[in-house]
Amino acid sequence: MKTVPSKHRWLVILAPLVAMGAAAIVYAPVATHPFLSLDDPGYVFDNRAVTAGLTPHGVVWALGAAHRSNWHPLTWLSLMLDAELFGVDPGAFHRTNLAIHVANVALLYAVLLGWTGARWRSGLAAALLAVHPIHVESVAWVSERKDLLALFFWLLALVAWRRYAVGGSRLAYGATCIAFAAALASKPIVVTFPFVLLLLDVWPLGRSPWRRERWLEKLPLFALAAVGCAITLLVQRAAMGSTATFPWTARAANAVLAYGTYLRRALVPYDLAVHYPYADVVSIPELIAVGVLLGAITAGAISARASVPWCTVGWLWFGGTLVPMIGLVQVGSQAMADRYAYVPFLGLYLIAAWGLGAAVRRVPSVRPLAVLAVVGGLLALGLAARRQVAVWGNPRVLFEQALANGGPSAVAHFNLGLIFQQAGDPGRARNQYEVAIGLQPDHAAAHNNLGTVLHGQGRLREALAAYRTALRLEPDYPEAHRNVGRVLQEWGDTDGAASHYREALRLRPGDPEAAAGLASIPGRDASR
Repeated sequence: MKTVPSKHRWLVILAPLVAMGAAAIVYAPVATHPFLSLDDPGYVFDNRAVTAGLTPHGVVWALGAAHRSNWHPLTWLSLMLDAELFGVDPGAFHRTNLAIHVANVALLYAVLLGWTGARWRSGLAAALLAVHPIHVESVAWVSERKDLLALFFWLLALVAWRRYAVGGSRLAYGATCIAFAAALASKPIVVTFPFVLLLLDVWPLGRSPWRRERWLEKLPLFALAAVGCAITLLVQRAAMGSTATFPWTARAANAVLAYGTYLRRALVPYDLAVHYPYADVVSIPELIAVGVLLGAITAGAISARASVPWCTVGWLWFGGTLVPMIGLVQVGSQAMADRYAYVPFLGLYLIAAWGLGAAVRRVPSVRPLAVLAVVGGLLALGLAARRQVAVWGNPRVLFEQALANGGPSAVAHFNLGLIFQQAGDPGRARNQYEVAIGLQPDHAAAHNNLGTVLHGQGRLREALAAYRTALRLEPDYPEAHRNVGRVLQEWGDTDGAASHYREALRLRPGDPEAAAGLASIPGRDASR
């Protein structure tokens, strides 16, 4: 590890300021963005534990909640703090996301500078994190606060680990464990952190990761990672795709193709989408070609570890940190997601920055051309990111982009249905819900919302059938119980209606519509 010459100390301040300023400029419009219908209701504005702010009950809930098949108490507490300070204002939540992203840019620079002493290479890597369009999803979506916090604490853990690795400070070791635990409590996808530390033993520490003491010193961190894995598997069990829905062969093929697509989007991020559904058909020639390419790059990176160790570390960082999200353990319906690139792409930024630096050192005459390439490339990425930020500010455009770039998606059609329904266009809403159901017949929310459209059109029998299908798919669905109660009440079946209203209140205590429906039935109340 190198130190920065005193005559260049001013550059240490300039480089991160430029990167942070670029991030702030690119993402400034998020301050006026609304919440999304995708996940934001459950994470923020329909979540009473969050909208109540920081309360003793909320803190206890956050520590034990497996809400939405996730355990990330620090993320919940962060959202609660926003609600406590600013109310349920979407602009405030977005501004906090942006502030954490800007902090991450500065932290990445500090980490790389501290480990390597390389000013402009560290600055270039930080600038790529600041403006790469693939990170717009993590920053411009309030529900992805967990991505931002996880990287924030991951980078803090790296700052502390360097102090331990250089000086053997026990205090620094403890700080590393605390920061890593905080990263896990923000989003458990960071379980690969101890393996990254082994990579950093290779470069820039320049020591063998295979020595017994290198593994022993990381055992507590591996133990924390194992706890994070166990909790994640426990709470996400209900959301995991079955081998019937996603066979192992399909998962493996998707993983290979996803690695290739991530790599291509790192270079040319032109077809981003909020949801990428599984492909119905996999091209075997494409699968083989991508597999061969990835294998060749991996073999080349490993074989070059002596001459260009930063390439080895960067490539294995990218490939290794993507493993928890690559779909071998399938959670949800997506084949991949832009948000999953937030930590793994740091490895590719290492390769880009240090590779360019090596090229300039080898052929100094290309320095002016390299500067122009860097400035032009960052400007192009920043403009593309700014356009993608604008897309995230218009929910309808966002989900239409998902259909254009990602292909047929039940998630996109369902959310377009919500948008049309809220805009008072039941015909288009019904069409979107029906398409979503055709793509994903077990989509309970689409059946329920189709029922509400039919109900509003006076087609009670069809609405009831849609509500009951939603309940068959998801028996503990409070809105569907409430809606069945409404139909039965209109038909005069007060006993049946009361039963469903009570079930809705049991599942969601205090639900105002269910409580009002039950109170409107003579002689009924929530206690009977």
